[in-house]
Amino acid sequence: LPAVPETGGSWQCPRIPYAASRDFDVEYLVPSFSAGRPVQAVATYEGGREGSAVFVATRNRLHVLGPDLQPVESLATGPAGAPGCQTCAACGPGPHGPPGDTDAQVLVLEPVLPALISCGSSLRGRCFLHEIEPGGTALHLAPPVCLFSAHHNHPEDCPDCVASPLGTLVTVVEQGHASYFYVASSLDSAVAASFSPRSVSIRRLKADASGFAPGFAALSVVPEHLASYRIEYVYSFRAGAFVYFLTVQPANVVDAPGALHTRLARLSAVETDLADYRELVLDCRFAPKRRRRTAHEGAQPYPVLRAAHAAPVGGRLATELSIAEGQEVLFGVFSASRDSGPGVDPNSVVCAFPVDLLDTLIEQGVERCCEPPVHPGLRRGLDFFQLPSFCPDPPGLVAPSPKTSCRHFPLLVSSSLLRVDLFNGLLGPAQVTALHVTRLDNVTVAHMGTADGRILQVELARSLNYLLYVSNFSLGSNGQPVHRGVSRLGDHLLFASGDQFSPHSGPLRGSTRLTLCGSNFYLHPPGLVPEGTHQVTVGQSPCRLLLKGNSNLSQVPRKDFVEELECELEPLGTQEAGPANVSLTVNNMPLGKHFRVDGTSMLRGFSFMEPMLTAVQPLFGPRAGGTCLTLEGQGLSVGTSRAVLVNGTECLLKRVSEGQLLCTTPPGAATARVPIRLQVGGAEVPGSWNFYYQEDPIMLGISPNCGYTGSHVTIHGQHLTSVWHLVLSFHDGRRAVENRQCEGQLPEQHWCRLPEYVVRGPQGWYIGLGAVADCVDVNVTVGGESCQHELRGDVIVCPLPPSLQLGKDGAPLQVCVDDGCHILGKVVRPGLEGVPQSTLLGVLLALLLLVAVLATILVFSYHQRKQLVLSPNLDDLASLDRTTGAMPLPLLHSSSDYRNGLGEMVEVLEAGTILSAPPVPHSLSSSAAPAIDGRDSTTQVHRASFSGNGDGSHVILELFTMENTQMRPRIKST
Repeated sequence: LPAVPETGGSWQCPRIPYAASRDFDVEYLVPSFSAGRPVQAVATYEGGREGSAVFVATRNRLHVLGPDLQPVESLATGPAGAPGCQTCAACGPGPHGPPGDTDAQVLVLEPVLPALISCGSSLRGRCFLHEIEPGGTALHLAPPVCLFSAHHNHPEDCPDCVASPLGTLVTVVEQGHASYFYVASSLDSAVAASFSPRSVSIRRLKADASGFAPGFAALSVVPEHLASYRIEYVYSFRAGAFVYFLTVQPANVVDAPGALHTRLARLSAVETDLADYRELVLDCRFAPKRRRRTAHEGAQPYPVLRAAHAAPVGGRLATELSIAEGQEVLFGVFSASRDSGPGVDPNSVVCAFPVDLLDTLIEQGVERCCEPPVHPGLRRGLDFFQLPSFCPDPPGLVAPSPKTSCRHFPLLVSSSLLRVDLFNGLLGPAQVTALHVTRLDNVTVAHMGTADGRILQVELARSLNYLLYVSNFSLGSNGQPVHRGVSRLGDHLLFASGDQFSPHSGPLRGSTRLTLCGSNFYLHPPGLVPEGTHQVTVGQSPCRLLLKGNSNLSQVPRKDFVEELECELEPLGTQEAGPANVSLTVNNMPLGKHFRVDGTSMLRGFSFMEPMLTAVQPLFGPRAGGTCLTLEGQGLSVGTSRAVLVNGTECLLKRVSEGQLLCTTPPGAATARVPIRLQVGGAEVPGSWNFYYQEDPIMLGISPNCGYTGSHVTIHGQHLTSVWHLVLSFHDGRRAVENRQCEGQLPEQHWCRLPEYVVRGPQGWYIGLGAVADCVDVNVTVGGESCQHELRGDVIVCPLPPSLQLGKDGAPLQVCVDDGCHILGKVVRPGLEGVPQSTLLGVLLALLLLVAVLATILVFSYHQRKQLVLSPNLDDLASLDRTTGAMPLPLLHSSSDYRNGLGEMVEVLEAGTILSAPPVPHSLSSSAAPAIDGRDSTTQVHRASFSGNGDGSHVILELFTMENTQMRPRIKST
């Protein structure tokens, strides 16, 4: 003890953290059962004097255990359609749905018989009844009864289709001598399309156990929301006169999937319809104690429910929650998001919702919707289940009917219930995946499973500023998460977790390096493995320990502490293909030591497989190497080592999968055919394949030497067919683009398309026709006759052929750029519509003025009788039709008739740009004609205006390329 201070003060014990007073490394010996694969559902039965039993469901298997978790019997529940499926045989002969594995979705007790009800993902979600029978020292299951009737089930209405492959929860309620199943299933478009289990339903089990009665009450997500609005059902329980479901679902129907939140759904356990269906939003947040008075402001929301449990509380917590001792409280574990990880602190929070308070808020919400005065605009909600409506109107009706009641329709309560974390963030980085709450006298204890396979037993209290642990230990499942479902058998709680090791398969011939992960492999502090103390066996084959790194302890934080063992597995000649157990036996008990490791651990899940090679391509390539070789087969990824050898030289692996290997061939010494060999685990895989090394390709030139995206170029060279795929790559000094669209069967010549590339000209993302004139083939025809065009910069001038004969419908003008052709319009012979409107108006005004002058002259002559009658000189009017100014040209669309008036004025050309109009002028009609030749052409027409005759007139086209992201030819006409 330290000396008393000279100041005379009294001595005090030094303060240490509370966590330091607990040793969490103490090992607990608890009964356990290894199912060999992930546990999907657990149920317990307490039969008093008849005994107790535990039922464990995994994929395709249902296990019956005694109260000490010793196996009693096992039942095959799948795969559906397999001869060994015992539950499938109970439904009689014939197909009952698509074949496949059976994943357990429902495992509940039917209290009347008693019996166990199991429902799986196969056979359209049907259920099976297993009566529980005493048999000697343990309980057994009677042969299964198929709860399916062929007469009442149809694709559009299936009372016996209960389980969804996406998840289903069931709570059984006994009413009189009947059992009612309250069912909630997750749906999507595929599940709901045929034999739908419905979202929420209440079904009565028939007395003769032939299925469920038809005409049951149900709600389902409407078809238009099935693709986006997914409801996950997390927990179900009964309290008093109601059954409750807890869900995680999108917060808004319109923005689904979007943000998520948690809801509580309440159904009547007395009435078997859904008229009293109600939903309430649960809001759980983390707010430090100093902020709890203003939890709405600045509190961090945790909207996603992970696990939940409803239980009565002890007196100490009841006082803190201001409720009576023994009152039912719903406890929930929440996270910040569905995929929240170690970066969130705290990772998990726990909130408490008194059930009586939940019921009170729901009833108040019904009053606000149905009793006057009703707030205007208050919505009934649940638009994913029913037609939108406002309170107090029933769904889909404009006004309530006298025969209907506002209370007899589903409703979303407008308010939510807010609670804060009971642990005040003290769970820290622990990610809780399972929860079960019990009461020990006046103390309430939370039993929580974590994502790293530990069990935390902590007192639930709001007043503590530390976690008051009852225990904290590992299930020894190598860090696998604890399953959400927790069951109770008497005074015992049953938690499920998993096992792991790597790899999970190995070749039947050859060696595999096996790594075992776990704990208690070595004495502490760790040391080297003494000879003969550790033995690893896989099936019938021994696994030789590798001395190097046997004391390998991963350098990670203590909470992630893991131990490893490595061994080399070489299967015996008697080893058969298929599944095998991995067994580790440790007998390390040194003399004079206080610590020892002694025992055997066994895991399932390893398989011996026979790799098979079925195809190799290509079987040729250049001597320089670099050919991407593809090997196809089965079991190519088994084990830990594999090698592809081309003439004894390793082909560097680029990708490894179960059915395919990709590698790059090494250089060859000469042109020759050489063998290809595949080794897995050092053993050669049977197969005879040869690779032909050919001469390296030589490129001599490319023509033309320019182009645009998608245009063709010709590659000239030698031995071009020596490569499997010719790749055209372009480098500009900053980046490279490539295109694999090359074809050709001649060793001296291949054709390729230029890759997509952006060219930046002096005016921005624009490049004129002149820049690619040498590599663009332009052809212009009028009526099928070439017009012998000339390229002047970015403008094409096309004289009309003298021999061109125009009918009344004109002749088409076609422009082809490489292999893409477009019809821009037609050259037609115009009528009066070729005369400008201003000229016609001028002539008309002149005629009216002349008539007025003549009338004046006649009147004056009548009075004077000496004047001569003047006649109009019509020849002078011809001058009115001459103009030296701008001449608008008409544009006649192909869908209109040039005789029906003037065409659309699209462009004005100054006089002198085009030859003056001759006595028989021509004009061009233009329309958006489709491309011809069936090729993918990017040529587009922007505008067009043409004039000319059959003798020396021209059609002027301006071609340019302009695109936001890539260089392509475009056509513009002027």
